[in-house]
Amino acid sequence: MNQNNTDFRKDSDIIFLAVVIAGLYIISLDNFLLFHSLVELFSIVVAVAFFLIVWNRRNIIENNYILAAGIGYLFIASIDLLHTFAYKGMGIFPGYDTNLPTQLWIAARYLESLILVVSFFLMGKKVKASNVTTTYLIITTILIVSIFGGYFPDSYIEGAGLTSFKIYSEYLIASILLVALTLLHQKRSNFLPNVYKYLALAIVFTIIGELAFTFYISVYGFSNLVGHFFKLISFYLIYKAVIVTSLDKPYEMLFGELNQERKKYTDLFRAMKNGVAVFEPVDNGEDFLIKDINPAVEKIEGVKKEDVIGKKVTLTFPNSRETGFLDNLRKVWNTGDPIHTEPIHYCDSEREGWRENDIYKLANGDVVAVYEDVTEKKNTQRQQAQLTKELQTVNQILRHDISNDLSAISMSVDIFRNKRDDKYLDMIKRAVKKSISRINEMGMFEKTLDFEKKLKPFQLSKVFEKLRGKYDLKISIEGDATVMADEVIYSIFENLIENSIKHGKADIVDIKVQEKEDDVEVRVSDNGTGIPDSIKKKVFDEGFSTGKGGMGLYIVKTTMNRYGSIQVEDNDPHGACFILRFKKYPGKENVKSE
Repeated sequence: MNQNNTDFRKDSDIIFLAVVIAGLYIISLDNFLLFHSLVELFSIVVAVAFFLIVWNRRNIIENNYILAAGIGYLFIASIDLLHTFAYKGMGIFPGYDTNLPTQLWIAARYLESLILVVSFFLMGKKVKASNVTTTYLIITTILIVSIFGGYFPDSYIEGAGLTSFKIYSEYLIASILLVALTLLHQKRSNFLPNVYKYLALAIVFTIIGELAFTFYISVYGFSNLVGHFFKLISFYLIYKAVIVTSLDKPYEMLFGELNQERKKYTDLFRAMKNGVAVFEPVDNGEDFLIKDINPAVEKIEGVKKEDVIGKKVTLTFPNSRETGFLDNLRKVWNTGDPIHTEPIHYCDSEREGWRENDIYKLANGDVVAVYEDVTEKKNTQRQQAQLTKELQTVNQILRHDISNDLSAISMSVDIFRNKRDDKYLDMIKRAVKKSISRINEMGMFEKTLDFEKKLKPFQLSKVFEKLRGKYDLKISIEGDATVMADEVIYSIFENLIENSIKHGKADIVDIKVQEKEDDVEVRVSDNGTGIPDSIKKKVFDEGFSTGKGGMGLYIVKTTMNRYGSIQVEDNDPHGACFILRFKKYPGKENVKSE
């Protein structure tokens, strides 16, 4: 609909301008002087209107180009008015011939072209309207005095036509206007698209008009007529660029540079990875309305901007009171002092995570929170803390156990030297083997602590087949499923089977796999001595507490925390049963285990 309206307005403008030009052409055929006066008066009215708009808003205009050009067009209009009064046939300045209006024309066009260029160099600088006005007044006065005083070069000679000065001046003015057009293109981001387009076209038509004015011999000639039509079109475009736009979008036109800065900050607001939320206090600061959020907030909180704008913080984030976030908003709003908060944990039915906030008060009284979702960082810190704790514990155990093994080896060596009994060599071998086993366990344990390692599908029946031939006992397998794990899955079942053999004295191990709705359950049962009730709850860290069981079951527990879970219970009629729960593989087809 908007596009249709725009197209209609464009068509209407073209039709209107065509009708005006046609009417003026008809007038020119009968009365060229009237035609000339109407065209010049239209350009003068537009120029004065441009000045009045700018002058009345000079204290708030941020776009210095509009300010300087608008003031300048008053002085262009004043010379054009003199040019109109001095035109051949008007009879207002007796004693002067056609040279006078032609000189005034050239002076006005020089002034116009230079103003359009110089105004660009005032952009971004502190400019006083009074200084600009004074400068233009001095220049205009000098031009008018030099023309009426006979100091300005002749531009038209009766009976001969245009002088070389006039012709070359038109070319020079056209060149200056080309510079203005180039600068306008370079600075186009400081203008509204329509303003830029109209101003650019106005300069183009002015250039064409200047070239047309290099050909006429008579001031009533055809090329003079064409040149004035181009001037009419040029000032109509200035009228569209300045006057119409100032009525439709007054602040956007006058604050072009400010709007550009605002656009930069808006783009930054939208592109920031950190969440930015703007809040407006209501109920005397008891609550806050969500005034604006950037796309990062939508992503972090899982909300849509249109669903939360205008809603209260306490409704959108119900636990904002409990976390202290609402109190921090109030504190900043009341005191004006910014606050940085350490990561706080937020959780409600819709979202959960850690947030680190910087909260500020804006000049208009709104409060803005710039925050980072540090959930992943906090999880990593927690994992690192757990890793450090576990490594410290492992280090303690290894030093203790290997120290004991080395003491046993040293003692056995001393006894062997005295008694030469081979049983002490066997003791040494067992102690060495035990130490090597502990070191191997440490290597396996290191793999379990790789929190960043991604899980992949493993088919359990293929895992069990690789293990079946490693042990001298009966292993029965029932059921199959594909679960999410990594290479440490082999160590899980190796440790459970070895635990059944070494500590439970079992000779039969039954493995049953059952696929549940949410996970896969694996029961590893043996017919051994079982696990006493007194240590069932701490069996997975038994090695750490007694120094006898090694790290095997602790490795199992640590790894299963990544895969799912593990627990232990009695087997019927005797023995132990470990119940492992794995995450299901979401695919349907079986996969090869590595």
